[in-house]
Amino acid sequence: LRSKEGHEKHCGFVVEECHNKCGKEMMRNAMKGHKEAHCLRRRARCKHCGSNMQWMELQSHYEICHMYPVSCKYNCGKTVPRSQIEDHVGRQGTCPISPLDCDFKFSGCMFRGKRNELAKHIETNMADHLSLLAMEQAQTKQSLDESKQELKTTTQKLETELATTRECFESRLSVVQDELVATKKKLADAEKKLVTVELQHSEELMRRTLSLPPSQPEKFTRDWKIENWSQKCLDARRGFMTEINSKSFCVHPGYQLFLKVCPHEGIQSANYMIGVYLWPTIGKFDNKLQWPFPFTFALEVVDQQPHGKNISKTYSPPHVGGLQSSKSAGIGTPTMASHQTLRIPCYIKDNAICIRLIVHLGRSGQELCRQQ
Repeated sequence: LRSKEGHEKHCGFVVEECHNKCGKEMMRNAMKGHKEAHCLRRRARCKHCGSNMQWMELQSHYEICHMYPVSCKYNCGKTVPRSQIEDHVGRQGTCPISPLDCDFKFSGCMFRGKRNELAKHIETNMADHLSLLAMEQAQTKQSLDESKQELKTTTQKLETELATTRECFESRLSVVQDELVATKKKLADAEKKLVTVELQHSEELMRRTLSLPPSQPEKFTRDWKIENWSQKCLDARRGFMTEINSKSFCVHPGYQLFLKVCPHEGIQSANYMIGVYLWPTIGKFDNKLQWPFPFTFALEVVDQQPHGKNISKTYSPPHVGGLQSSKSAGIGTPTMASHQTLRIPCYIKDNAICIRLIVHLGRSGQELCRQQ
């Protein structure tokens, strides 16, 4: 039995299916001849282009093969590769009977005939062709002359329009420049008038201040709220922002001033202190004002609870060491209040303190102004 199984593996009479999967069955000893000569799936090569494919695909390949020989479509009797057929019948080809236009078609010759007739046509109709060339040249020259004339006319028109536009622009520019000069002059006059009015207003305010009756003193009050107080104290202690300045403001009859607070200026009795000052700054009416600053004023840290007790310090004229002019130093104290005192309710409220300036525009100030 074992011998039989070994024999069947090599027996040439055993029937098998084609190894190329073409569907045919045959004895093993006929398989080689089938695969080489009869199998539809055997490998084959196109004899025209050399492409490799199955034998069953060869016929359909011939229908598209670019090297497959085909007959001239004008039946001149020649065969050429399919990819060269258009070159064969084209103007530079070799087909003797392919229809071609005359070489002078661009000049108007309407002849169309076989390639082998074209040379004779050109030879026998040379005079007509020269006549067509002459006519075409004349038409070309005429067209060129017309184009030149049209270009010249257009150029002259554009130059005229450009000159007109330039003239209008220069005229308008001159008018705008004159208007600009006039506007600048009006603006300068208006600024002079404004300065005059402001000076007159300041003088009027000064006259009103000097004419206040002794029984009716007036005062100027300015409150300045400093937000985020704890952070400003911390920055001052670190040396980042040692001074805080308010916006400048005007006190009758024209003094331009501002408040300054130093959150961490010094130490007194082991307590950190804040400094509060009144400083002058340059104003429009400094040359008409009495210097040093002639009024009594008070600096206060406001107790922000109802009917609270403010921390206050008063400064009376003549002021020494500050407020001597708009460019001098200010007056105040580096020990206005300690940080420990400020923690008592309600000097700090919602992490903010309030600094108040009170300027007494009373009799003492009027007398100093009159002495000038």
